[in-house]
Amino acid sequence: MISAREFQNMISIWDNLTPFIEGYTYQVVRAGRYYTDQVTSSAVITPSDSALIAELGFEFAAAQISKPSAADSEVINKVYLSLQGLPGFKAARPDMNAELLNEAHSIGNNLVTYLKKSKRVSYIFHPIVPGCGVVDETRADIIGNGEIIEVKAVRRTFQSMDLRQLLTYACMSVASGNEVDTLTLLNPRLGTKFSSSLSDVCYNISGSNSVDLMYNIQRAMQDIQVSV
Repeated sequence: MISAREFQNMISIWDNLTPFIEGYTYQVVRAGRYYTDQVTSSAVITPSDSALIAELGFEFAAAQISKPSAADSEVINKVYLSLQGLPGFKAARPDMNAELLNEAHSIGNNLVTYLKKSKRVSYIFHPIVPGCGVVDETRADIIGNGEIIEVKAVRRTFQSMDLRQLLTYACMSVASGNEVDTLTLLNPRLGTKFSSSLSDVCYNISGSNSVDLMYNIQRAMQDIQVSV
């Protein structure tokens, strides 16, 4: 078996199935558009702290949606435990300074702003996406009534690899019998988003309709030869 991340990085497969993805990303997806004017601070933050803040912001948003009574300390401890053992992550610190905490809350609030503006009935954080072919099951960021959301709380524009990640999740979800109609990239740190129907994305990156492209990606997942 291979991971979803490994599959989305198999560029030769994507070049064959989605020959226009780079141009589409550059012209349409990259900059996204602003959905809120509440951007986070421009404070200089180390890469390790940036990853921590992004994860904290995501979990603060999840807590606002599913457990509003959760204390900051509860969310912080959960995130530290989940990040332990990851390469480059420092040992848990007992303190969280105000600047980092404010940045994380800003990210979480911006994420919740998008979800509350949406007409979707409900959202699930960290949903399991069933495996397909040799691609093992994984977890998406957020799924809600046909919309798959990938959260990128970073200080960069959206990239084609982000779109490939969404398409990988969409294919795996469709293959398991779920309905997917919308793909969304969300950057709550910059307050930007890219959101489009699955059918429009598929046509613009491949020239095919969504049914055909999802089928072709699914076949690729099934046909990959994995070394044992």
